[in-house]
Amino acid sequence: MKYPAIVAAAVLAASSASAIDIGNTGISLGGEIVAEYNITDEKQTIEFTPSLGYTIMAVNLTADTTIDLKNMGDYKLGIDWDAEVSMGNGWAVYGEVQTNDDWESDDWTIGTKWKF
Repeated sequence: MKYPAIVAAAVLAASSASAIDIGNTGISLGGEIVAEYNITDEKQTIEFTPSLGYTIMAVNLTADTTIDLKNMGDYKLGIDWDAEVSMGNGWAVYGEVQTNDDWESDDWTIGTKWKF
């Protein structure tokens, strides 16, 4: 592996990260760093995903984007928008849409999930 120190630091940072709630406003800031090395393809990736969330009553709204830290010059802004409503007993309904760097929407998704 070419960058073991970077990967180790990214793994430690990712394992200790947590969202920050801003008072009682319902707004939260967070992020995730993922460092991977694919042994078969011999490819290393380091990605940072900052996120912004807002919760009002039972509705969770989030927006995030993924930044490739190894190829910063090739970066194009694309945002994933999510809305989720908790229906109780671990059941939720959600909707997702992605926008590209020209703010065109793509990949609309709606669904339901049950956590138990």
